[in-house]
Amino acid sequence: MTTSDPDAPVDFFISYNNADKLWADGLGTWLDQALFTSISQSQDFVAGSNFVSEMNTALERSKRVLAVASPDYFAARFP
Repeated sequence: MTTSDPDAPVDFFISYNNADKLWADGLGTWLDQALFTSISQSQDFVAGSNFVSEMNTALERSKRVLAVASPDYFAARFP
């Protein structure tokens, strides 16, 4: 769940590799149910936007980062 204000701080940024999307989406659902706010690439990044810029904005807005650590995550150029 993200806020309607695009500049408002959020509780978590969920960082993951696309191979781990199901895990990231599950974590996002759990956080939503627990009434935390979060940013996730699959839910909040605008298609066709600058990925690196979106990552930077997400990191700046988030109080915490939750990384879905896997071999794919650590092998990726931009996890």
